[in-house]
Amino acid sequence: MFEKMAAAAREEGNTFFKAKETDKAIEAYTKAIEVDPTSDNAALCYSNRSACYQMKKDWVKMASDATSCIKLKPTFAKGYTRLALALHKQRKFMESVKALKEALAVPGNEGNEELKKALEESKAKFEKYVREQSENSGSSDANKGEIINSILTQEYQKIAEKYTKTRRSLGETEMQLQQSSTEKKQAELTLRECKTLDPNSNVYRSVGKVYIRSSVKKELENLEKESQKADERMEGLLKKKEVFTRQMKATESELQEITKSIRSGR
Repeated sequence: MFEKMAAAAREEGNTFFKAKETDKAIEAYTKAIEVDPTSDNAALCYSNRSACYQMKKDWVKMASDATSCIKLKPTFAKGYTRLALALHKQRKFMESVKALKEALAVPGNEGNEELKKALEESKAKFEKYVREQSENSGSSDANKGEIINSILTQEYQKIAEKYTKTRRSLGETEMQLQQSSTEKKQAELTLRECKTLDPNSNVYRSVGKVYIRSSVKKELENLEKESQKADERMEGLLKKKEVFTRQMKATESELQEITKSIRSGR
């Protein structure tokens, strides 16, 4: 049912797009995505909506939708080419080239001619930009290296900021993990002690500065729930830590690559 509704909304969006009714097309594609957000149909709608934002020259939203598209469908070349174009329009030249290089490294994309062509075009656009900047500033060919280094330095600063934020997030996550681990140990220790008591007797639970009377049976149930919640919380934090760790490694690699480029004068 949902699949048919989503497909119908996408077709409606296509009709509006062909008629150059961009806003109506965006509404239709958005509806299709909301109805069935993780399907191939949603991936196509993200791609098509990205094309709509291209017509509106909204490069940020164009890049965002292209990114959502390739997350759902990693072998969809059009998603990468749209992402690369949107990044180029924002003068994020290194990111544009990097996106296409990463696309060709995805299993199933290695020999994709559309992506290879897009990568060469992206490199050519970068070179053209450098040439134009050189001509506009009255610089000679010898100074093109300085322009490239200036762009690389700007890219380095952006990635360095991202690295700092990711490292901070990783540190906060590790602190939360440590706190959750301590809470879990406390709950398990209290649970073990409570199990030695008569289940029909009463105990007092400390809530801030107040002590609340409760039965041992009730407290055993509460402690079991607390222990389970602690497990779930730690599982979620471990996944976050894994994501942040991967991001740290990726940004470190990018920083090293740009540093080499700057030192070699490329």
